[in-house]
Amino acid sequence: EPGLHDLLERARRADLAIVSVGDVSAASTLFREGLLPRSELASLIGAGAVGEVLCQFLDANGRVVDHPVSRRVVAIPLEDLRRVPRIAIAAGGRRKVAAIRAVLKATGARVLITDQDAAEGLLTR
Repeated sequence: EPGLHDLLERARRADLAIVSVGDVSAASTLFREGLLPRSELASLIGAGAVGEVLCQFLDANGRVVDHPVSRRVVAIPLEDLRRVPRIAIAAGGRRKVAAIRAVLKATGARVLITDQDAAEGLLTR
């Protein structure tokens, strides 16, 4: 698809990326809004997923989980995101602590925009 190809090429040239983080729960946007069927939730958790960025599900170590959903995603690959010089993560809430931690590991982001609950959760180990 030419339009998608152009979008991915522009993303590869970005010098700043601001990304959000999703957790792996029925309350997450992907499941709540029906972008993914809730029937995928248990198998994603079983595969070790704790969160997602750019619709790519990650384990606690920031690695993309091996799951059928991962093979259906049309998104900027994490390898391309990691090359962006400045990455900022915008996410909050206690339920997203594990997901935020995984995305920090996966992206190498050095900027986090968050709330007190998530910050306290991230600082508590």
